[in-house]
Amino acid sequence: MKNKYSGNDLSVEDVAGFRKLEKVFLNRCSQFGYQEIKTSTIEPLHIFAGKGVLSHTKLRRIYSFIDWDGWTGERVALRPDSSICVARFYNEHLADKKAREKLCYVENHFEYADSE
Repeated sequence: MKNKYSGNDLSVEDVAGFRKLEKVFLNRCSQFGYQEIKTSTIEPLHIFAGKGVLSHTKLRRIYSFIDWDGWTGERVALRPDSSICVARFYNEHLADKKAREKLCYVENHFEYADSE
C-alpha cells in the first residue's frame, strides 16, 4: 500500500538520472571556475528568522528544534533555503580573502507543508 509521500520516492533509475544530471551541472560549473561547497543541514534558527530574510510563509514552515545534544539550548533549524547558508559560509570562510570565489552547490531543503 502506497502512502501519500511515496510520490517523492526516487527509484534506482531516478537516482542514476539525478546523479548524471548533477555531475553534468557540477562539471559545467567547474569549467567556468566554480568550486562546489556543502553547507550544514542544521543551522542556527536566527540566521533565517531575521527581518526580511525569509517570507513569513516560508518561515512558518521551518523545522526547528532545540539543540539538546550540545546542551547549549540553542534553537536550530533544518536548512529551508541555501542562499542564506551560502552567505553565512562566505562570511565565515572567505570574506577575509581578497580574491572573489565562485561557488556552486547542490543541496536539499527542508520545510513542511501546511495541513489545510
